[in-house]
Amino acid sequence: ITGIIAGPLIINQSSNQEIFILLQDLGLSFLLFLIGLEIKIDDLKQFGRQAIKTALIHIFATIVLAFLLASVIGLGWVASFYIALALTFSSTVIVVKILTEKRDFDSLHGKLSVAVLLVQDLVAIGFLVILSGMNVGGRGFNLVSLLITLVVGTGLVALIYFLQQKLLPYLFERLARNLELLFLSSIAWLFLVVAAFASVNFSLEIGAFMAGRGLASLQQEHQIAARIHPLRDFFVVLFFIVLGSQIALDFNLTILWQALVFSLFVIIIKPLVVMITLGRLGFRRRTSFMVGLSLAQVSEFSLVVLFLALKTGQVSREVVNVVTLTALITIAVSSYALFFATKIYKRIEKHLKILEIEDLKIEKEINNSLEGHFVLIGSDRLGLEILNQLRKQNKEVLVVDFNPSIVKLLKEMQVDYLFGDITDPDIWEE
Repeated sequence: ITGIIAGPLIINQSSNQEIFILLQDLGLSFLLFLIGLEIKIDDLKQFGRQAIKTALIHIFATIVLAFLLASVIGLGWVASFYIALALTFSSTVIVVKILTEKRDFDSLHGKLSVAVLLVQDLVAIGFLVILSGMNVGGRGFNLVSLLITLVVGTGLVALIYFLQQKLLPYLFERLARNLELLFLSSIAWLFLVVAAFASVNFSLEIGAFMAGRGLASLQQEHQIAARIHPLRDFFVVLFFIVLGSQIALDFNLTILWQALVFSLFVIIIKPLVVMITLGRLGFRRRTSFMVGLSLAQVSEFSLVVLFLALKTGQVSREVVNVVTLTALITIAVSSYALFFATKIYKRIEKHLKILEIEDLKIEKEINNSLEGHFVLIGSDRLGLEILNQLRKQNKEVLVVDFNPSIVKLLKEMQVDYLFGDITDPDIWEE
């Protein structure tokens, strides 16, 4: 909103537009550096097949439906494809931030949401790599240039992986003795990798993401992230201000109504696709609803993809403005929806019964012959101590927990458990 207001008055009147482009690029760089740093490939291992299947079905179905919607309202094939691609990806940064603030990050739906978002991010990075291999001078697609860029880029990725295994842990272990030096060295590494990728025609976004991946396995990863977070927050604010100023350049009724149509699609249809998919895979309706609601916004990756498509001449400025406005609307709506998710679920719970398949529910594993047993709600730290004491006394125990890591431990201990959230009425009834 600040950008839309300040654009015509201040930003667009400036004779030095390069400053604003630099601020925008810095915002994207720090954002993608932290995404690369904080992405946990291990999150996929907890759900594996279900998360990958859900993400891929969601990506395919959303692209097809969004493409048809964009075509119906009169946009061209190429523009429709890029809009469909942009609407498909959801914001890892926003979802993780809100889940953490609500203390739902370790919940079943929290872990599953992050796993699905991780698959989406990896697919988005793949599209960024392809776009980066195109001719950024606006002369169209060049297959030979793309292949050369991909080969050189693969070599750079291999080099980063080698440094990650052999040199960076040794180097940063010594740098970490001085926190300021660790902070400066992390930024220097970011700029170095971005420059290396830019030298072979990759976008700064790919370079920033790979810089983050290069430091992701270090012991100092959390310390680095903590120091970079304020920079990211500051420059991402500037990124959105500049973004808003660009919308103001061509803000008309056509862009507004198209953005509203796409926003309704993102807020209603996208979550519905996820809910149906998870329901068919055997998850309870509450879990399906929470995960679906988590994906009801447009990602920062989508804006990056659109900017690169604009540079290569694939889409027009109007298309970018439509998606940007859609992103702002959906990010605002979904953020508040996530905060009030439980209240929303209670109001529409009975209408979601159709999403469940009774004989395929995977959120439980109970010995039905239990009688006169203890029910332990939560088995982390104190709960685990109580569980061990009860087992020493040969008591039968049923544990209710929604943390997949704890449930895995309970399986290994051969303890009866109910995999779910005790605040879910269905779990309570069970």
